[in-house]
Amino acid sequence: MLVAVLLLSIIVTPLFVSMKSASKSNADAYKVTQESYFTIGMIEEILAMDFSDIPEGTALSGTVTINGQSINRDVNVVSVDESGVPAPNTGLKRITITINDKSVSTLKAYYPYALF
Repeated sequence: MLVAVLLLSIIVTPLFVSMKSASKSNADAYKVTQESYFTIGMIEEILAMDFSDIPEGTALSGTVTINGQSINRDVNVVSVDESGVPAPNTGLKRITITINDKSVSTLKAYYPYALF
C-alpha cells in the first residue's frame, strides 16, 4: 500500500506542475493577444484619418488597460521618403506603434485624387 502511494505521488506531481505551466502559458497568450488587438486597433484608427490630420511625432500616444494593468501604447509618426529614410513633406508617413517592446509599423500615403 505504501509503495502504491509513493508511485502515485511520483506520477501525480509532474501532472500538477504541467497544469500550472499550461495555465501560465494561457495567461501569457491572452496578454499577447490583447496587446496585438490594441496595436492593430490604433493602426486602423490612424489609417482612417485624413493624411493631413495625422500629427507627426508622438501626439497620438496614450495608455491602455490590459489585464488590469495600465500599459503605454507608444505611437510614433514620421514623414519618410520611398526608401524609408526620414524626410519632411514627402507625402508618405511611417506609423509605428509599440506596446511592451512589440512594434508594428505601416505606411500611409498622401493620395489627393481619392474619391472616397
